Parts: sequence; structure tokens; C-alpha cells
Amino acid sequence: MNTRKFKRRKDNNKYRDKILQARHLIYDKGQSVQSKGVEDLLKDSSYVPVMNTFSFQLGDLGFNSFGSLVIDQLHEVELGVWKALFKHLIRLLHLSGNSAVVEFNRRFRSVPSFSSTIRLFAEDVSELGCIAARDYEDILQCCMPVFEGLLPASCEIPAQKLLFVFATWHGLSKLRLHTRDTLQSFKSITTQLGNALREFADLTKDLEVRETPKEYARRRKQIEAGKASVMARRARHSKKPPTLSANNLPVNPNNLGSDGRRLCKLNLDTYKAHSLADYPWTVEEYGTTDSYSTQINELQNRKIKGQYARTNHRNIVEQMTRVGDITAVLEDIDTQLKWVRNKVTESTPLETNAGAVDSLLDGAAYSIGLKERSEDAIRGIPQWVASHQDDDATKFFIPQLKRHLLTRILGAQNRPNFDDSELINLRFYQEQMWRHKTLGINYTSYDILRQQDPLNPSTSNRFIVLASSPTNNSESPNHPFIYAKILGIYHAKVIYKGQRPERMDFVHVRWLYYDYDHPDDIVRACHLIPDFNRGTVADLLSGNRSLAHDDPDFGDWSRYYVGRFVDRDMLMRHLGGGIGHYKPKPSENSQSQVVESNDRAIDPGSDEDDTTEGDKDGQVDHEPVHESREEYCGDDIDSGEDDAELDVDIGDDLRDDEASDEDEAEAEATDEEWDDLWGF
Repeated sequence: MNTRKFKRRKDNNKYRDKILQARHLIYDKGQSVQSKGVEDLLKDSSYVPVMNTFSFQLGDLGFNSFGSLVIDQLHEVELGVWKALFKHLIRLLHLSGNSAVVEFNRRFRSVPSFSSTIRLFAEDVSELGCIAARDYEDILQCCMPVFEGLLPASCEIPAQKLLFVFATWHGLSKLRLHTRDTLQSFKSITTQLGNALREFADLTKDLEVRETPKEYARRRKQIEAGKASVMARRARHSKKPPTLSANNLPVNPNNLGSDGRRLCKLNLDTYKAHSLADYPWTVEEYGTTDSYSTQINELQNRKIKGQYARTNHRNIVEQMTRVGDITAVLEDIDTQLKWVRNKVTESTPLETNAGAVDSLLDGAAYSIGLKERSEDAIRGIPQWVASHQDDDATKFFIPQLKRHLLTRILGAQNRPNFDDSELINLRFYQEQMWRHKTLGINYTSYDILRQQDPLNPSTSNRFIVLASSPTNNSESPNHPFIYAKILGIYHAKVIYKGQRPERMDFVHVRWLYYDYDHPDDIVRACHLIPDFNRGTVADLLSGNRSLAHDDPDFGDWSRYYVGRFVDRDMLMRHLGGGIGHYKPKPSENSQSQVVESNDRAIDPGSDEDDTTEGDKDGQVDHEPVHESREEYCGDDIDSGEDDAELDVDIGDDLRDDEASDEDEAEAEATDEEWDDLWGF
């Protein structure tokens, strides 16, 4: 990378003199562009005899025309290197058989959406039909769990390592705010990305990787179209009609065997692949990539296409110009009307989303509806709990809720075990609580911007991340975050020892057991991707229909992967170093959670039920919820060691402590393979 940075071509008088001399030989002396005299002047530096207007007009002022050609991440990475790599991975899937491709598409259809960042994927991702750059970006951020267990055995671990490094590099390259530490991390991960790409290309070049059926059909179609074009040209210039022979008959792809498909290799000998090394120093010299991304220009295509759709496709330029003029006038009128309205009503601000906006500006941790509508009221909390008596999610609902609220009222820590005499002092006003459909979590992003994550328990946007606290008297927790799924958003008016009713907001969540959390404790929403390789289980919950079910028809996913690449802010929360991030206070429940969910109901009034045999720290003996390989803490990236392997600390949770005796040998063999990769 240093060679590319310090030995760049310079736009100086020497360069301009060479261009003028070459043009003199061509235009005044009549020499060809490929003549020896011109080649001697330009070949060493790969110059072309073209006068750059910016260079000749602004060169004396210090303008460097070569430096103005900055990186193009949209076309070089997302539609370039990553697209080529993803296509090669699809070819490897076909090498594993058609069933692997079918399962691959099914998994992508099951990946949940996340706010406005991750959209639902197409029905058939492997076909790569009508996929834009934003879709390739989403695929990169979510594909690690999808590929797991589907690729050939020899490629599985190297492919997962490459995908992790690529996703980390992609996230760092798109940061809107860089520091000295993040730039150093970016340089280190760029070196690791280059090494990983070359290793993967060397690994797969000896495999019988052939083009996919769709690629083969497209190539045959192009060959047939080319032959038809040649025959048409011959017919125009020949007096006798052309005849079809065995040599020029179009080949029917259905008549060819598997050998008709060409062998394919991962080609890294392209400018787009070599340009990856330019990104760190370009960001260091010219600023973050969002300032000069070609996405800004590409988004203007929507405007042009919209104008084109409003024409009758005749005299297109004239009509589109007229549409643009009319649109500009209407926008100007709208701006003036808004200014007049604001001037007239400046003393009465608009009420639309006023609470949400105010909560962002005044630093509030969350925003929730203030109205108490009758249709949202749950009248008679005991009766409502009784109506869900077969649901594990509502067992001990009232005692747990009272314990949570009393902890907040008294300002206690770590949820003490209140006895019945203390809990009876807390009552619900009119035995009512109100249900809310949404909850907005406000947070400060890594680049010091106020953002909000919308949460809705009825959609896939229902997973949250909370700060963890140290365990086993250690100074730092095993993992900085804990995760939960929101089952409901409520508020109630609480009376304690005869005092006036006080409104209290709370969130019903599922993790090791069913519990409640203060919205203040929620750091932000998170993206959890199912562990498709382990599949679903149906024995976590006793009822067929539960508030806590991931899917009422197919049961619950046994584990989840944490999507740390879902956006730049989430990436920086796991890497560390985000300027806008501060260390949040640990959740009051974080001591009792390893990483995931156990859905056995626990009586909050019983010490015996709080733990199981051999588990005296409040950790339930159950299959833990995954902190995946995506829980990479970034220590090696920050170290600046270019050749260091990725060291991913995901804890002992990756191992299946609850595996049966028959499966222990197989589980240990699998764990050893992952240990070799992730640095145990």
C-alpha cells in the first residue's frame, strides 16, 4: 500500500511537457500513436496523448488531475469485487449439489429485515436477478449464517473467514467519521482482506468449479445471437441465400452434458481488486467515502426516470425539460407556503411526531405513546394473565412485574428477592395496563448524531441489545452486550404504599427466562439472524401458541447469530472506539444471562427455582443463545499486525454443553475445527 501511495503519478510540468511533445509528433510530424517516438515518451508512465483541461488550466494552481480520480466504492466493491466473489461462492454451492442451492435460497428468505437497513431478500437469491448494489451490500452483511454448512468441506472455514474480513472491511470503508485508531484498523484489515482473497482463490482454483446453469444458458444465448448476426450480414452481402451447415447451426444447450459448462476461477487480476489497497490512504487524504460516493449521482436516475415516465415518448428531451421546469416551480411555491405557514404559526409548533422529535433533542432514552386509548387498555390484569394460563410467557407474570417495578421504585440493584409482604404494597391503579405497538429507542451514534430505532413486537424489528455487567467478580463482562426479544410494550399506573399513582413504562422480554426491562436500559435495536445450521426446536415452550414463539408453526430457532455488520454504528459498538458511544449502565438482569434464552418459567419468589443444580450464579442450564463468530472484538485489527490471523473470541458458548453422549464426539470434532479458525 505504501508503494501505491508514495509512488503515484504526479500532475506536474514534466507530465504536461510529455503530452505536448507526443501530440506534436502525432499531429505535426504525422507519426502514429503507436510509433516508437510516441511510445518512448508515454509508455513508461502509461500516459495517453490527451490534453486534460483541468491539468492544463489548473495545474499551475496546484491541482492534481490524477488525485481527483478517487475511489468508486459502489462500482469497484459492491458491484465489482464483492459481486465477483459472491458469484464464485454460488458456483461452489452448485458444486455441492442442487439441494445446497435450494437450502441457500430458503435461508435467505428466512433472514429478517431490520429497520430501513436490511430489506427482505428475493425468493431466489442464487439467480442474482434484478439485484442492485444495495442488495449486494445486504447480502454481504447477512450471508455468513446462510453459507454455513453448505459449501464444500475444504472451503467452509476459509470462506467464513473471508466473509468476516470482507464485511468488517466494508463497514470500516463506509464509516462517516474516522479517527486515528479506526484508520489504523482499516489499514490492517485491508492487508488481511488481500491475503484472504488470494488464499481463497488459490484454494478454489484446483476444484472443478464450473459456471452456473444460468451463466451457461446466457453464454449459449450470446453465442447463438452472434452467429445469427453473422449470418444476417452475410445474407445482405451475398446474392444467394445463406445455407445452414453443421458448422454454423446454433447449439442447443439441452443437448450438452455437464462438460459443456466452462471452468471458472476467482479472478483477482483486475483493477477493481487492486484498487482495494487505495481505500485507506484515500480516506486519510480526501475524507470519508460518503463525501464522494457515486451513489449520490446514481440516485438522481430516479428523478430522470420519473420525468421520462410522464412523457408520451415523443420529443423526449423537450417534454422532460418542461416537466423539470414545472416541478421546480411547484417546489418553489411549496417552499414559500411552508415559510408563510411557519411564520403564522411559529407560536404553535406542529404536533406531528412532536414527542419523538423532542425526545431526540432533549436526550431522552426512548419515546413512547402518551395517550391511553381504550382499545389499548388491558382491563383486569389478573384476568388477562388467567386467559393466557397455558402460555409459558405469562407464568408468574404479575410477581415478576411487581419485582421489576419495585426494584426501580426503590433504586435497588441486581433485582433483590422481595418477599410477599413487600410486593403486596405495590398495586396497579384500577388493575389496568396499556399496550403500545411501538417504542422508539434514542441513541447517539458513533459519529455523534442522534438516531432512533423503532421497535415493534409484531414485526422482525423486535430484538434489542442491552449493556452487560461483569461476571464472577471480574472487571469486565465476558461479552459487552446481552440480547433479548420484545414480547410486549406496556405502561401502567403504579401505586406504592398508598402514594399517588405514577406512570411506569416497561417492556416484556424473553431471554434466559421471561422478565421485564426499563426502556432506559435498552442500548438500541439489534439484528439477530437464525442459526440455520442448527435448525429449530419445538420443546422450548410447552404451549402450541405462545407470545414468545419465534414461529407458531415451526417452533423456535435454537440459536441466533448477532448481526454486527447491520450498520456502521453496530459495527463500531463491537469494535469499540466510537466517539459518540459511552459506556451505558448494565441492565439489572445482565447478571442472570449468559447470552441467550431459556424459556423455562421461573418463580421469582423461590430461590430454588432461580438456579439449577450445578448453576448457582443465576445461569440457567440450557442451550445458550449465540454470540456468533460475528462477535469479533477487533483486537487483532487494532494491533496493526498486518499478517496476524483473525482472533475471534466468542466465548465457550459456541460449544454445545448440553449435547447428548452420542453426539459428544462429533461435537468435539466440529469445535476443534472452529477453534483452529477463531483462535481458541
